[in-house]
Amino acid sequence: MVEFVVGWTCLLVALAVLAVAFTLPHARATVRHAARESARAAALALLQDAYDTADATARRLLAGGVCEEDLVFVSVDLSNYGPGGTVTVTIDCRVNLLLGAPRFVTATSEEIIDRYRGGVPDRRDPRRPRPA
Repeated sequence: MVEFVVGWTCLLVALAVLAVAFTLPHARATVRHAARESARAAALALLQDAYDTADATARRLLAGGVCEEDLVFVSVDLSNYGPGGTVTVTIDCRVNLLLGAPRFVTATSEEIIDRYRGGVPDRRDPRRPRPA
């Protein structure tokens, strides 16, 4: 009988450790995916809509998932926005683990904006003529 109780206790502790060990990498992967998709959405949007598009995409992808909805912070860097430029999205969110204290998970993704967007020639060679 004692062996039975000890065996079940060890099994339950092992399952709890596995659950905690799985939760944090899963949360990191989910936040990285949301950052990548948010940067992609912002790169495809117009400048005036880029921030709102990135924010909405991140919150939609993280809703009801591993992050607490009230503690999702989205930062969008549009300082290099334009054809051939980049959009950078950083997401910070708080993840509640099964055991232990909650942790913040951060992910950053950068997306290149199409350099021919709007018919603009290649930025690297300004002498190149515009297409007719």
